[in-house]
Amino acid sequence: MGERSIRIAFKPTPWRRDEQGPRYALLKNFSAAGGNTTLLLEDPPFGTAAQRAGDLPSVFPVNMSAKTSSALQANIRSLLNFIRENPGLDLPSLSYTTTARRMHHSHRLALRVGSMNELESRLTAVLQSDSVGQTSKLQLSVSFVFTGQGGHYTGVGCELYRTNSFFRTTTKQHDRSSKLLGFASILPIIRGDNAEDTSSHEAEASQLAHTILQMCLVRLWRSWGVVPSSVMGHSLGHYAALNAAGILSDADTLLAVGTRARILQAKCEPGTHCMISVRASKALVESYIDQGKNIDIACINGLQDIIVSGKQTDIHALRERLSEHQIRSTVLETQFAFHSSQVDSVLAEFKDAVEGIHFRPAQIPIIYAGDQTETNITLEADHLVRHMRETVDFESALRDATAKGTIDHRTHFVEVGHNATLTSIAKRILGSTTKIVPSLKKNISNWTSVTECATWLYEAGVNMDWDAWHRDYTASLQVLRLPRYSWDLENY
Repeated sequence: MGERSIRIAFKPTPWRRDEQGPRYALLKNFSAAGGNTTLLLEDPPFGTAAQRAGDLPSVFPVNMSAKTSSALQANIRSLLNFIRENPGLDLPSLSYTTTARRMHHSHRLALRVGSMNELESRLTAVLQSDSVGQTSKLQLSVSFVFTGQGGHYTGVGCELYRTNSFFRTTTKQHDRSSKLLGFASILPIIRGDNAEDTSSHEAEASQLAHTILQMCLVRLWRSWGVVPSSVMGHSLGHYAALNAAGILSDADTLLAVGTRARILQAKCEPGTHCMISVRASKALVESYIDQGKNIDIACINGLQDIIVSGKQTDIHALRERLSEHQIRSTVLETQFAFHSSQVDSVLAEFKDAVEGIHFRPAQIPIIYAGDQTETNITLEADHLVRHMRETVDFESALRDATAKGTIDHRTHFVEVGHNATLTSIAKRILGSTTKIVPSLKKNISNWTSVTECATWLYEAGVNMDWDAWHRDYTASLQVLRLPRYSWDLENY
């Protein structure tokens, strides 16, 4: 046999790959029934630094799971020892191996890390803590809540746009559709082309950018396996919610938002009206509003969290009156006083503009943050007109949805938007234990906040599509030979 270069391995024998070329293996199966199956196996291409052209995410998810709590703890300990014994491990490849190339069980731990040193420190801390990971045995539901306008900033999706091809392609598609409808490009706002100047963005571009960002985030989350069971939008965020629920098409959503903003620009003068947030009840705020003043309750974000809209002079007088009684108020960064008398002059024209929009039946429940909760309904143009003018009662809508069972203690909320605005509001309404995490946060990198949200959802039990997560740089990753599963069952 030696003369024919035939060698039989009578014990485990390393078969190392060299730089000369791939290894080939012929795998044959002769079955007792006479079948003959043959597979020719070949090494995958080498992952090289050159294949990592372009930017990688700044942080990565690292997952561990097991069927029991003790096995999870043992798996964590094994991985920690492996990291210490193998300095110089490639974090992207480790992330890929623990997420996309592993079976996932009900006891889970997921970490968002930016370096191997951080991962080692986090794993050490986990083992020293009283509780290790989470158990995801209960069936959960995911609800998307869409941030309203306010706190707008340029470069809101710049990192995702630069490093994620799916997000970039989707953004370009919506931008192209927006321009075909006659509106301005929103790419400079998403990319942050003029990071120093946010005031130059008119309502049309900023509001379209706001909605397109949310539509793209929905598509991105769905591509990663996160599918909402209900949606809810706050103020301008209601349009992206209508789109996510299947009520409005992409084109009709952009048409409605762009038209709304363009009419506001043409008929409402910026700076004449404003909006303020008041830490007081609706009844108390109304008691300080003089009769005949152009002041409206724009939003009810909680029992002690009211947004007021009106003329600058009237709002200024109201703030002074509130301050005299030690009631705190904050001026919001908005171009117009939404949900107030300022928009009365545009309602008729806006209704005419959206009459041709086709409203389809909702595919998933939509919680309407207006004067009522609406789920599984077919809407009409009047709905958008009323939404533009009436009070956004976010507090009542959440409580009503809870009473109807649309959301419950198993619901995990993902805030879809530019900041964590609704995250804090929802916790004030439903309690500090409410499960809600934002997709993006101001002054924090896109990948940091998105990965934090993804690991949180994974620990809760969502079956993420990790292959899609790594799709942009899979060719440059390697599957690492990590420690095997730590079985903790006894033999009998």
